[in-house]
Amino acid sequence: RDALFVPLTGSSFYLQTLEQEKDEGDQAAATVKTERMEDDKAKDLYDRVWKGFLKYKEEYEQGLDEDSDASYGSAAEKYKEEKLTSDVDAQFIDLAMAATEVDYTGGRNELDIAGDVIDGDNLPQHYMSVPGVGYGNTAAKVAAPVAHKIQLKSKVTEIDYSDSNGAIISFTRNGVKSKVVAKTVLVTVSLGVLKAGAIKFTPSLPDQKQEVIDGMGFGLLNKCVMQWNNPDAVVWPDNEWFELITPKGENSGRWTTFFNPTSYKGVPMLVGWAAADNARHMETQTDEEVLADAMTKLKAMFPAITPPDRYIITRWGSEENVLGTYSFIIRGRHFEDDVEELQNAVKNVWFAGEATEPTWYGTANGAYESGKVAAKEMSEDL
Repeated sequence: RDALFVPLTGSSFYLQTLEQEKDEGDQAAATVKTERMEDDKAKDLYDRVWKGFLKYKEEYEQGLDEDSDASYGSAAEKYKEEKLTSDVDAQFIDLAMAATEVDYTGGRNELDIAGDVIDGDNLPQHYMSVPGVGYGNTAAKVAAPVAHKIQLKSKVTEIDYSDSNGAIISFTRNGVKSKVVAKTVLVTVSLGVLKAGAIKFTPSLPDQKQEVIDGMGFGLLNKCVMQWNNPDAVVWPDNEWFELITPKGENSGRWTTFFNPTSYKGVPMLVGWAAADNARHMETQTDEEVLADAMTKLKAMFPAITPPDRYIITRWGSEENVLGTYSFIIRGRHFEDDVEELQNAVKNVWFAGEATEPTWYGTANGAYESGKVAAKEMSEDL
């Protein structure tokens, strides 16, 4: 993974600046002015500031001790301090860090500087949420041959693997507690659920595996999905991504990235993205407060925009069956070693999921591939 899902090239950029005004009492008051950046100026920021940061990061990393646990955020702050003199340049780096958080779900000060090399280019992508091709329909299609064997709404509470001849899985389905015995078990719950200890393992998992579960990075990403019924509600450009470069402030990094799937959906839609601390903050708000915050940023870019007719807000950190979104390379740890340990079977209990995939972690593809590997190993063991 070497490119941002949220591209720093090809997006439509809007710049906010603080302007000082004087009121009748001759007191200075700051107002925020928002303008769309010309494409060539946005490209200059990318070529000069972001690529300059990537070069600086590489040199900064080479000067660190082997056991250093420096983060992307620390490198970005030093870069701003040592190399940048323009407020706009610094604002662009802050936006790039926010985009990095959206992509990897970890906070900028958590992301390992020695992790993925992020270039920010706009790579070809295939949008998988057009009618009939969403993840729900795709999963149902894959599961169709064995759908009659799958029991949904079943919450596993304990896995007793003390007997190597068969594990006892305790679960609750529709309020009824039950148990089932299986020769092998495949655990595919999220790393967040494992961290929370929502499933009891008997005996306890080996110390090394538990340490990995506790120490790996598991991030948070949320969305505010907005839909308008009237086609005339579209007051924004055709670009797929909108980025708002904000001045430094308490909420400067919140709701600065918006995706425009209107052409795919056939109705006016915009999707706001919030990650890491910003995502955790929004989960403390009501839906109305979240929408108001997102609309404040949208209205700054598109003054004629109207409130959406329908909106959906995700809260993955509060969803008890997930408790976050996906893993990331956290500073201070060896990710490949952690992934290998997490994937290792314990007696007749196997583990799969995106956090057990060393290359395509953080993706549905990685989760799927890890399941195939585990299924093959389990089949061979049987």
